[in-house]
Amino acid sequence: MFHLSAFFFTLCLVIGNINAEEEEIDPQKLLELEKVFVEQLEAYMAKADKIRANINRFLAYVDVVHDDLDDPEAYFGNPINSFTTISRLVNNWKREVIDVILTESAVDEHHKQVAQEVVQMEIEHPTENDLQAMTNDILQYQGQNDLPTAELANDVLYSNKEDNQSITLTASDCYAIGRSCHKLELSDFAVEWLMEARSLLAREPVTFASIKDVQILQYLAPTLQDLGNLKLSNILNNEILKADPKHEEALKAKVDIENKLLLGRLTAPIVEMKK
Repeated sequence: MFHLSAFFFTLCLVIGNINAEEEEIDPQKLLELEKVFVEQLEAYMAKADKIRANINRFLAYVDVVHDDLDDPEAYFGNPINSFTTISRLVNNWKREVIDVILTESAVDEHHKQVAQEVVQMEIEHPTENDLQAMTNDILQYQGQNDLPTAELANDVLYSNKEDNQSITLTASDCYAIGRSCHKLELSDFAVEWLMEARSLLAREPVTFASIKDVQILQYLAPTLQDLGNLKLSNILNNEILKADPKHEEALKAKVDIENKLLLGRLTAPIVEMKK
C-alpha cells in the first residue's frame, strides 16, 4: 500500500535535492514536478477510498449478523454459519481489514490496545485446522440432509423481513470451503464447491472479500487433474496462464497435463472403421 507519509517524505527529499543541487530553479520544471505529485496523491486517495469502501461493506455485512441474531443456537445449528464465522476471522478480518489498516504507522497504538484486549479476553484465534474441522461438519450436514452443493451454496442462511436483508454464501465462502476440501483430499467435493465459487463470482456484485477467479482456478485445475479430468484441467490451467503467463505452478502443470494427454492418445485403442 502506498503510504501518505511516505509520499510526503519523498516529496521533501526531492524538493530538498532541488534546492541543494540547483542554484536557479526553473518554475516550469517545478510545475511538471508538481503535476507528478498531484497524480501520485490522487492515485493514493483513490486507492484509499476503495479500501475504505471495501472495509465499510465488510463491517455492514458483519453488523447484519450481529444485530439481528436473535437465536444463536439455531443459527449455529447450521454448520455453514459456523464455518463462515470462523472463515471471517481466519481469512477476511486478517486479509481485508487488519493487514490493510495495520500497515499504517498511525494505528500502531490502536493495534497494541486491540492486542492487549484480545489477550485479556483469552481468546484463541481460529486457524486453518478449525476451518477443516468445520468443513467435515458441513459435508456431514450436506450428506445427512441429501443437499446438492449447488442448493446449499445458494441457500439463504439468514433473512430479516423487516429491513429486507438476507445473508447467503459468497464466492469467497465457497472458495474457502472448496480449498479446505482440497486440502482434506476430498476432490469431488472440492470441485463442486470451487465451481460454485466461480458461478457466484460471475454474478455477484463487488463484496468485501477480494477473491479473484485465478485464485479459484489455482485449486480447481489441479483438483480436476487429480480426478483424471485432464481436458478440463488443461483448459482451466491455460486460463491461469492467460491471466498470469509466469505463474510457476501453472507452467509446471501445463507440461505435466499435456504429457498425460499425449500419452493417452498414444495408448488409446485403435478403432477400425467398418467397411
